[in-house]
Amino acid sequence: MSFDFRKGLVGPVKSVTIYIAEFTRQNNEYREGPKMLSQAINFSPNQDSIEDITYSGDGTVHLREVFTVEADSTKSIIERFKANGQLRDRWLVTYDQDGKRTVAEGYDAGGKFLGRSVNHDDETSNAFTVNEPDISESVEREFDAFGNWIREIKFQKSTDGQVGMIPIIATYRTISYFQH
Repeated sequence: MSFDFRKGLVGPVKSVTIYIAEFTRQNNEYREGPKMLSQAINFSPNQDSIEDITYSGDGTVHLREVFTVEADSTKSIIERFKANGQLRDRWLVTYDQDGKRTVAEGYDAGGKFLGRSVNHDDETSNAFTVNEPDISESVEREFDAFGNWIREIKFQKSTDGQVGMIPIIATYRTISYFQH
């Protein structure tokens, strides 16, 4: 089964803290700005649940989500909490044998049904096309010993008449691991 509950991470990941920094142009040079906390992800030791916290630009909690997966990995529960800690909503998600989400049903904090999302197996739903001569974005990554990327810089094609790619944003991931 290919359900990626671990968000593509390799190894016994305990937590991931994500920082972003934007680039600005100063005196014809692109300089990386200060790092801002963006997200913190904490995995349970047996890797069957995660807590995912996203932060606002001022560093305050924007949203906290707790994902729990059943032992057979065919169902998960996603609980989303407001910045003040109160439950916002709860989603029950079902996956097929390939780990693709098939159905998600949402309920508010009081249990009232919010809606249902049904995904159809469409090979083109996540597809994108890149025409080689017109590439407008690229990324450069650095990896840790487990093969997880820890630094990513996104570049885009210059739109101000300059030739080449210019850095737009840097993303840093501080990854800690459970001991074997």
